[in-house]
Amino acid sequence: NPSTDFYSHTIDQSLRFDKASSTSLERTPSGSGNRKTWSTSCWIKRANLTASGVGQAIFSAGTNVYNRRTQFDIGSGHQLTFFMDGRADGASYYSFIADRFMRDVSAWYHILAVLDTTDSTADDRIKLYVNGERQSGAYQYGHGAPPLNSDWYVNHTNAHDIGDGHHDSVDQHWDGYIAEFHHVDGTALTPSSFGETV
Repeated sequence: NPSTDFYSHTIDQSLRFDKASSTSLERTPSGSGNRKTWSTSCWIKRANLTASGVGQAIFSAGTNVYNRRTQFDIGSGHQLTFFMDGRADGASYYSFIADRFMRDVSAWYHILAVLDTTDSTADDRIKLYVNGERQSGAYQYGHGAPPLNSDWYVNHTNAHDIGDGHHDSVDQHWDGYIAEFHHVDGTALTPSSFGETV
């Protein structure tokens, strides 16, 4: 159903992901793309807020080893999180957590996650948007933004999952709906590239 306060039309092409059944989609690219810059857009609707104290991954790429992944999810605190760890030159953690809480299981949210490590402005290397608005937030683990021109696991020859995370010991399956999933390799885009604007 459409959201009356943000978008008044029906959202088509949605998939229902059931955490209890461990449902997800996975693809492993045969070659690498741009590992520094990309944009991922989708609509999400949550179905379960009690996920055993762990986050629910929307999109993730990595090697299924804890220190080798990039993902964005709704964390156990019900906030949108962009998490990266395990660069090729050592295990480094970069986790940006948005201030906004996302607890409404009746609402569809439009999510846009953007990585651009080529941006000379450190705070613009990770951007999260919810319903067209860029999210404020803070970095965790004592680290700031990812290093300039650093390569990560999205658009690389490792598994890419919709609806699951790449954590070696914790179930991070998504419980809810994901619709209109679009991933753009090599370009840092804005919400206007993925929907209608007023």
